[in-house]
Amino acid sequence: MKASERDFDVRNFYFYNGPNLYLGCRSLVFHIYLDPEGPEVDFYKPAVYNAFPGIKHYNDTTVVDLFVHALMELLRMGRELFIKDYAITEEGEEYIVAVEFLDDLSAENAVRLLSDWFKFINKGREKSFALDEKIRLLHETFQTSIVSNPTVYALLEEAVKREIPAFYLQEEKQFQWGYGKNQLRGLGANFHTDSIKDTEFTMYKDRVTEFLIMCGYPTPMGTNCFTEEEAADEAKKLGFPVVVKPAAGTKGFGIQENIGSEPEVRKAFQTIISQAGQEGWPFEGVFVQQQIRGQEFRLYLAAGKFAAAAKMPFDNNQSIAEKVHPLNIKMAESIAGFFNIKCLAVDVVTEDLSRPWSKGNFGIIGLHAGPAFFETKTQKPFFEKIAEKILFSHFGFGEHARIPIIAGNQITQNLAEKITAAAATHRNNLFFGSLTKEGVFFNGQFFQKNESHEQNVKIILRHPKTELALINHNRENIYQSGFSHDRADLVILENPNQPEEKLKEMILPGGWLILIQGGEIQLLVNRETKKTLSFEKETLKEEKLLEMLNPLIKELLDKYERTIP
Repeated sequence: MKASERDFDVRNFYFYNGPNLYLGCRSLVFHIYLDPEGPEVDFYKPAVYNAFPGIKHYNDTTVVDLFVHALMELLRMGRELFIKDYAITEEGEEYIVAVEFLDDLSAENAVRLLSDWFKFINKGREKSFALDEKIRLLHETFQTSIVSNPTVYALLEEAVKREIPAFYLQEEKQFQWGYGKNQLRGLGANFHTDSIKDTEFTMYKDRVTEFLIMCGYPTPMGTNCFTEEEAADEAKKLGFPVVVKPAAGTKGFGIQENIGSEPEVRKAFQTIISQAGQEGWPFEGVFVQQQIRGQEFRLYLAAGKFAAAAKMPFDNNQSIAEKVHPLNIKMAESIAGFFNIKCLAVDVVTEDLSRPWSKGNFGIIGLHAGPAFFETKTQKPFFEKIAEKILFSHFGFGEHARIPIIAGNQITQNLAEKITAAAATHRNNLFFGSLTKEGVFFNGQFFQKNESHEQNVKIILRHPKTELALINHNRENIYQSGFSHDRADLVILENPNQPEEKLKEMILPGGWLILIQGGEIQLLVNRETKKTLSFEKETLKEEKLLEMLNPLIKELLDKYERTIP
């Protein structure tokens, strides 16, 4: 059966950065036309299962299911990415497909690639399509995205596991985990809670060495040198072999070890100057340091507590250090205690990390604030463990990342002000963010009205003082932006249309739904009516609603209160 030229045409690409009408997560939504007179699913299975053997177990009975399962496999970029959710809706001769995604450019490219490939299968020309090469180029595109960074990805995956809301702040080029006063922001393992001065300090080898010596920690002697002659003289004083490295933060680049003679020191000095010019490093001297015999290890600490250790450099072979002597852990934690840094790495050299540092031949050779994770298959569980400890150190549990959210479809500015006033009676100095059609308000004071509904929601959830959020959604901005926040604790609906009805699915387990219709206000929990109030006049509606809300607001404000571990 021959398909038309339109078969597998894709169009209307739309990206939602949070829950939406189609999925409860970040989604790419698009339309796909499948010719009803085109081949049946069995026609495509041999080629598709050969290219994507991992989806064979679905044994799909429709072409659209086969296409979407192949697409989800393609979107995982050959790396077993955690994305898995999708939805398929029929609309006339087309389907609306929504898929979870990580990077918008590579996601759209994946859809177009698959569409073109199925068209080639229709024509019996799939062998001329060069699918493997196109997939390789797709993976290269994904590799340029921020989410492909192994540190970022490990934290995002852990956030999903722990149900911690996370979103990208495009304007700031960093991620936010959690909402309002409970948030954590950063890129990689550097966070807004880190001390800028502490982070800067760890980048200077000479200062770090002097600090470690002052505190009595084991570290090889060294000096920052600004001339070739000075470097050669210092190496002779220390005794060969020595290590020569840039003094200012290069995250390990430019380090030259086992320098065994004066000519080699001079050559290393000139190499570092040349590299600084080529790479744009600030040349702030060359650090000449004693060489310690042994293997280099990196000890990771999250919020001052030991997380894990590994041999350096990383590779695909086993390099996790299973045995670390308790005294070495205590030493690393003692160092971390001097710095206000969420994730710190202590680099050491020793022949055996299971032996205590006090037994000698042990040296701390560097500190790293926000150390990078590495993308090696065997190390994935290792970095997942560190990501888990980082997020746990800030949030404890997923609910600790949240603030109470009230969402609705007809919340007027007048009602928002009354809710603000009611909430203020339950807590002194409450910081309350609200979004109505008039714009964003903090504690009842107008702040901004962005053209983008999503940006307005983000403003409220991004503010580091927000303790309670109220967000109004209507049909138009639900279609345009989705909901832009992860679920809600209380939803207020008044005569909702079909898109606004979707807010019912946003309610967190145990959350409340208030329905206003036909002169009645109903309070429901898990679809069970708990209370009903009636009003005869429209002018009395908000008064009765506030009567219903007032005891709930007190519970909301207490819901996520906790002490950060």
